[in-house]
This record gives sequence, structure tokens and C-alpha cells, in this order.
Amino acid sequence: MSDTRVPFLILGGGAAAFSAATRANDLGVRTIMVNAGLPLGGTCVNVGCVPSKHLLMCARAVHEAHAPRAPGVRSSGVQVDYTAMKRARDAVVLGLRGSNYHDVLDALPTVELIEGHGRFVDPHAIEVNGRRIQADRMLVAVGARARTLDVPGGDLPGVLDNRSALELETLPDALVVVGGGPQGVEWAQAFARLGVQVTLLQSRDQLLRPLDADVAAVLAEALAEEGVDVRTSAKIRAIAQLEGGTLLVSWTDPTGDHELHASHVLAAAGVTGNADGIDAHHAGLDLSGRGFLSVDDGMRTSVPHIFAAGDVIGRFNLEHAAAKEGQVAATNALTDDDAKVDYPSMPAVVFSEPEAAWVGPTERDYMEAHGVCKCRAVRLDRVPRALATGTTRGIARITLDHETERIVGAQMVGPHAGEAIHEMVVAIRAGLTLDELLDTVHAFPTYSEAFKIAALAFRRDVSVMTCCIG
Repeated sequence: MSDTRVPFLILGGGAAAFSAATRANDLGVRTIMVNAGLPLGGTCVNVGCVPSKHLLMCARAVHEAHAPRAPGVRSSGVQVDYTAMKRARDAVVLGLRGSNYHDVLDALPTVELIEGHGRFVDPHAIEVNGRRIQADRMLVAVGARARTLDVPGGDLPGVLDNRSALELETLPDALVVVGGGPQGVEWAQAFARLGVQVTLLQSRDQLLRPLDADVAAVLAEALAEEGVDVRTSAKIRAIAQLEGGTLLVSWTDPTGDHELHASHVLAAAGVTGNADGIDAHHAGLDLSGRGFLSVDDGMRTSVPHIFAAGDVIGRFNLEHAAAKEGQVAATNALTDDDAKVDYPSMPAVVFSEPEAAWVGPTERDYMEAHGVCKCRAVRLDRVPRALATGTTRGIARITLDHETERIVGAQMVGPHAGEAIHEMVVAIRAGLTLDELLDTVHAFPTYSEAFKIAALAFRRDVSVMTCCIG
């Protein structure tokens, strides 16, 4: 067996891995990246952000053609060619995989790629393709996979995850989505808009648990109006296959036991870390019960020279979080710095319609931690841009530090919430107070004014307020 030694080794080929590899190249450090499983780019470009947003775009086009929002506009005769949609989506994924990953790797002269499944053989070495690679510092960024449904019938044909769902050549006849997090919400809305009968089963008492209940309820109402049958506090019990291939899905909720027929079930109830497939114990790494690695905010594991980042640490399953974690991990590993990921200012977005976005603690979180909360919310029917465009379904909420009045959290459900939330991300990162936010001029009319009006609600009655208040 041939041996190679490098200063830095990366297990994985997704966002965290590429961010770390870029940082290593900037520092002039020879690095080997070992990738297996998904193609280069990992979850985001192959089976996550990119294809799902393309699907949502297609579904939105169909929805708007069926039900134009503008007064006086009518349409008819909309046809859906799902096979053509899939072809276009696959082409986008292939193109981005090349331009954003393969081409980037070619431009990193200190980084070598090895395609193969790397496994630890000791704390400083892995084996891949019969080759032993030793490294002074290591980063584990092997990602995560969809959590399987731990119920009878959870492995039947027709039970999909985000990967297999993207391979469908035709639309399901009827779909049960299990899970009310970001992935479940996006898939449920997309398929419903494409004409699929969709039932969403959420085990918790609301969709999108990171949101306060009144904020999440706005999105639940929107899904229900579009025909998604949303069931909360619903525990799936079993899936059975009937003659002809139809699936019988049974669940329990506070109203009793229920069952329905579906052609497919989509498992969107969380993920399992892939650290359970790299013989992590040979490196002295301890895994949680679901294949994740524990790290501090500098991405250090319990083994001083081994770092971990991205979905495999089970914190934020987000591309931008993984990229930041990978950059911090490489910086600390290769410079002995003490960089940290600023999780309190880490945003999250659900690309449904209306969009949902949040950063920092909710009112519920803050109350649990401090027993008091300075929080205000405003409905979008107080926002001039929303009134002008007829898109008043939505809400924006701000949470303040109860002692300093610094902004610590924000949530929004509404048009372009994923863009508007960044004002609050910067405010939290910069430590802005409520008065400093109020002193910031907001362009009129914009959806971002929802946060300005929510801030004004701490100081005045916004139900009797001119839209041109400074």
C-alpha cells in the first residue's frame, strides 16, 4: 500500500469542503480532498438548494399562470410537462457542478482531488482506493443524508427522500410528505402547485419549529389555501403496500387514528450524519446516535488536530453555514487561529411562497431563557409595498435584548423575506440598538419596511401612522 503525507486532508466534497480547500489554497498549503457519495458540490448543488429552487420556480410559474395575482389578468390552458422540467433542472445542476466545483478545483493548484470512499485507519491517516494518506491536520465534511422513516413499511418502494424524489420522471398521483421543516414545506408546495394531491404530516404542533407559532401559522394558512392538507401533531404509524402498488399511510393525531392512499411518501423528517461511514472510532472520534460529530464554535472535535464542518455536525443544514464553518475550520487548523462561527447572526430561509426567514432567537426562545421579552410584530397589511401589490399575507417580528435594546432576533413570512432578513442579520452582527435601526433610512416602498414598522411598534401605535414617518 502506497503512503502519502500532506499537511491538510479534507474528507468530503461539498460546501464546507470547498470553502476549506479554498482557504488552504490561499495559505499555500498542500491539501488532498477525498470525496465519495454525491458528486462534487455535495447536497446543495446536486440534490438540495439548486434543484429544489428550480422545481419551486417551475411550480410558481404554473401557479401564477393558473391564478394571476394582477387584477384584470386572466389565463387558461396551462399544461405541465414534468419530464421537460426535470431535463432542464438536470442541465442546471450539471452546469453548476462544472462551473462552481470542477472548474474551481482546477484553479486551486495546491489542492488534489481523490474520488473514493476514505475511512480512518488511525488518528492521522485514512485509506482510500488502497492508498494510505497521512495528514497533520484533518477536516471531516462528509455531510448528511435523509433520515429514514423508522416505521413499518418505511423502506417500501414509493417511499422517497430528497434524492430519489428528484429522479421521478412523472409527477406522483398523491403524495404524503412526512416532516414540516424547510424541506417538507418546499416540496409540499411545489408538488401541490404542479397538480399533485399533497398531505403534509408534521409531528410537532406547528410547521417550521424555528419560528414563533403566529409567524409559522401564516405560512400554514397559505399552504392550506393552495390545497395542501396540513396535519400537525401527527405521528406516522405505518406504511403498507396494497395490490397494484398503492401505499396506505396511517397516522395518529389529537383527533384520532387516520389513513389515506398515496402513490408516494416523501421522508423529510430530518437528516442523519454521514460520520457513521468513515470508521471515525479509529481516529478516536465519538459520534452521536445519528452519525454526527460534536464540535466547538471553532469547528474543533474532541481530537485536537481533527476538525468537522457542514451537515455532519448537525447544527445548521444550510449551504452558507457549511461554507462559513469550512472556512473557519481551515483557518484554525492551518494557522492556529481561534476564529469562530457567529451563529447568533446566522440566517435561514425557506423558499416557499410566501417566503419564511429568520435569524436569532424567537420570542419563545427568549422567554424561555430570560422570563421576559421585548418583542413586537407587524402584519404586512401595515406595509405600503404589500398593500400596493396585493401581497399582504405576512408578518415581521423583532426581538430585542431586554436590557440593552440591541436587536437579537427577527423573523418574517412574506414576499422577499429571504432578501429582507439580511438587514436584520447585519443589525445583529453590528450590535445595533432599536433606535439605531429606527434612525436608518429605509427606501420607500419596500418589503424591508416591514422591519422598520415592527421597530416603530416599540415606540408608537403603528395602526394610526402615516407611511411617510421618518
